Amino acid sequence: MGTIIKNIAFLDLTEASEDTLKEIKAIKKVAFMVYNKKFEPFMAKISFHEIASSAKVSGKFSLINGKLELDDSFVSSMKEPMFFLVNGKMIVKPDVNADMIDQAISGLLINGKIYCPESVQAALQQKVEQNNGKMVAYMDNALLETGEVTIDNDYLRQLKSKTNLAVAGEVNMIEDLDLSLFDEKLDQIQFLNGAVVLEDYLEVLSPKLVKTSSKIITVPKGFTYIGEDIHLDASEIARYEHAKLFVAGSIYLDESVSKEDVKNHIDEFKTEDAIYCRTELKAGILQKCDPSVKVVAYSGTLRVVEGEHKLTQPELDYTENKITFIVNGVLEVARNVDPKVLYDKLERLDLNGVATGSSEQCGVLQTKIGVKNGVIEGNDEENEIEDTDIPEGDDSYISNVAHLKL
Repeated sequence: MGTIIKNIAFLDLTEASEDTLKEIKAIKKVAFMVYNKKFEPFMAKISFHEIASSAKVSGKFSLINGKLELDDSFVSSMKEPMFFLVNGKMIVKPDVNADMIDQAISGLLINGKIYCPESVQAALQQKVEQNNGKMVAYMDNALLETGEVTIDNDYLRQLKSKTNLAVAGEVNMIEDLDLSLFDEKLDQIQFLNGAVVLEDYLEVLSPKLVKTSSKIITVPKGFTYIGEDIHLDASEIARYEHAKLFVAGSIYLDESVSKEDVKNHIDEFKTEDAIYCRTELKAGILQKCDPSVKVVAYSGTLRVVEGEHKLTQPELDYTENKITFIVNGVLEVARNVDPKVLYDKLERLDLNGVATGSSEQCGVLQTKIGVKNGVIEGNDEENEIEDTDIPEGDDSYISNVAHLKL
């Protein structure tokens, strides 16, 4: 007789009672488990299977989903050190010193980036028990910006002269700038998370850059910069007049865009990713972009999945052309979709996210892969019951929970 816990995304046993732990017979298939050090004798009697990751803590524990900002006022309000689990990013402000790190943190497990002053990096590193990300140190005595920053004349005017600037968010430096004002206001600059800079500004920027290992995208003069994917149909492309487009993501040209549209409205394409267009447009587009740019042609219908999309049998039946799917989110193939029809109607699958289906449907998806930066997952097991899952005697189950705290 006992309790079996299974299929849990996050299991918190930090405040479980001794009686509760004594009742647990087995814990299976847990993405992350956290427990209190004092419970180790009881944990030794539990059967564990497929625990992806775990952490042992002592004292207070705090789960942060998002962003943790540690500054002087936050530390001063703490009565005792705390073990932090951060699913996101952690930002240590410039007014925090090494002694304050000891005062605030008993342990740290983070799934994301840590930004901290150089002077506290060593003290903070000693607190990290697991870091599934990267620790990035910025210069001491800097003005720290944690969000996206556009460096233009208005932004520069609000700064003190000879400011040391560190930016943990994205930086855009493509607006018109008074270069003398730029030189007066900024002494040193540190990009911690990437920047987009107009090519004309590199000469004045370079001498001020400090320990910048993040990527800097240089936008050539005359180009219009677009910082995300862009979807163009015939009416949208007509808004441009001999434009030069520099796109941070992918460029999607739908079925309504003609050769004449591309010829008359776009002079040049640049992209950090790929261009998707109908087959008859490919030759003309190749002439308008650098040889390093990837151009993917499709012959039928283009569908881009950013969030979640369920592909159904009627959708396949009533779509006249073959379909090219670009999956940046989650594509679920419905159970009633005929694998043969799926094979006939699916032209190409570029997978940057997740695609799910039955084992036979997944086999079809594998044959249509163009780009695979994501995963294909079979869901047959959802309707299967393992022999080990059948309760024995009076065993009880707790299962399929995202966040379970006992």
